[in-house]
Amino acid sequence: MAGLALPPLVERDCEPAILRIAGVNITNPGTGYTSAPSVLITGTGSGALAQAVLAPVGVASVNVIDGGSGFTTTPLITFKGGGGSGATGVVLLSPTTISAVNVTAGGSGYTSAPTVNFIGGGSGATLPTAVANLVGTSVGSISITDAGSNITEALQITITGGGGAGAGGTVLLTPTSIASVTVSSTGQYYTTAPAVVITAGASSAASATVSLMPFGVSGSAMETYLSRVWIVDPAVQPYSTIPPGNLWSFSAPGSIFDFATSDGGGNSVNTDAFLQTRYVNVRQSSGYLYFFGNGSVSVVSNVSTSGTPTVTNYNYQNVDPQGGLSFRDSIQDYGKSIVLSNEMGIYAVYGGSLANVSNKLTQLFTNAVYPASGGVTPSSATATIYNIKYYVNYLTVRDPDTGLARNVMLLFNEKEWTVASQSGNLTFIGTQKIGSNYQAWGTDGNGLYPLFYTPSSTLPKRLETKVYGADKMFIQKQALAVYMQATDNSVASSGVSGTFLLSVSGIALQNFFQPSLQSGTYNVSLVQPDFQSPSPYYGFWGSSLEGVGFVMAGLRFSSTSPDFTVGHLLMGYAVVVASY
Repeated sequence: MAGLALPPLVERDCEPAILRIAGVNITNPGTGYTSAPSVLITGTGSGALAQAVLAPVGVASVNVIDGGSGFTTTPLITFKGGGGSGATGVVLLSPTTISAVNVTAGGSGYTSAPTVNFIGGGSGATLPTAVANLVGTSVGSISITDAGSNITEALQITITGGGGAGAGGTVLLTPTSIASVTVSSTGQYYTTAPAVVITAGASSAASATVSLMPFGVSGSAMETYLSRVWIVDPAVQPYSTIPPGNLWSFSAPGSIFDFATSDGGGNSVNTDAFLQTRYVNVRQSSGYLYFFGNGSVSVVSNVSTSGTPTVTNYNYQNVDPQGGLSFRDSIQDYGKSIVLSNEMGIYAVYGGSLANVSNKLTQLFTNAVYPASGGVTPSSATATIYNIKYYVNYLTVRDPDTGLARNVMLLFNEKEWTVASQSGNLTFIGTQKIGSNYQAWGTDGNGLYPLFYTPSSTLPKRLETKVYGADKMFIQKQALAVYMQATDNSVASSGVSGTFLLSVSGIALQNFFQPSLQSGTYNVSLVQPDFQSPSPYYGFWGSSLEGVGFVMAGLRFSSTSPDFTVGHLLMGYAVVVASY
């Protein structure tokens, strides 16, 4: 470092930051309010406007409409009117000025100090100014000469001029302003100090302005409907109280963050007798907005705004007072309907009413294991499998064979039900939509995996028929043979192999006819052909059952073959009529 002349230290008077209001935390909701009290903010600044939002127990939150400006100390907030008392809050301030710029690249070859310029900062911002300080022929530091104000967007810095090259910097921001710029490359050959230009974004990267929802607006689920955001089941402060789950909020028309009532936003409270505890989710379909409670379903329609100031009006009507959504993430859009689940089964919204679509699975839901008993929290996805779209419900059931709890997926295509499983112990599933194709994904808490995507040679596959029986009590049957038609879809042409299990039940007649006929199971050895032929050619194979007698019977095929399609699964039998 010998021979280098260091720049003199720059000393500046410490001036108070110019602040504006960012939000209000409710410290005591108070009691007895019948209408929203007025909000008075007093302090060193001016221009702040806010609006109180009521909950059944008092003031739930405060929406900041205008943060004002010029605050150098934290202002006080007072609630007046509304018929109640006791509400208090604490104001949160946000700085809007630059505190420092750190040089990250000094460059070289400068012969005089370059000029530093700032560009960007958002609408209404007063841009800061700065100068570059040379160390030899490189930029050693950047000093801020004016911190600016009302900066709401990120700034970019560029260094130009001064006869050199290669200097660069990184702009460090406080919540709403530049904290510093660090020199990342010193450059070379500067003869005069280059200019520092700060523009929106960094380099050629994309830039954007984020508009935040005001403090106090929250919920457990949200949906966009008619150019508005609708939020249900808000959280309220203090958190020691039970959140009022019958509340919802909606934004002003054309906005996703403005919930001010003066602009057409607002809050509403459910007063009907159908909502048992809280709203669980909200979804739109076919031009209507459905509110799903844990014991009822309601619909919003005919949304309109009028007047000065703007007022939003709409119709709210119950469509099902007895069925609802128990698990927030078990709901999916499916074509023109919405499919969801609760402890009683799986339901779909058709034509404005809720219908049970899982009557064939009633026994399965009777034996389901829900989170209170150690099962996973049911979740869902929409998946396109072999060009067929399915609603997929993931939950824990008790296996009818082993009696043990296991996680399965229930697949529904509006016609048929299929029970499926995947490798790994998943905890949650969800949907990725690409065009008109839907991909289901699952996670075990550590990784993310595509479902129904990679064939497995270790995952057991089981195809099972229902139990077929005789149509008259005096007719018995004899199982003669099992037939199966299948094709191998595996990339390696690994073939299809497996075993059949014939489950039969019968009656022991107290006469000469089949006195040994009993219930039981029979493993069947299959004679299989060459399955190496490519799809869509189907091999045909089977095995003799040697006349096993039965009144009712069902077939189960088990296999670990990676990827195959079953065309037909048949059992040949002969009818035996009892005679007396």
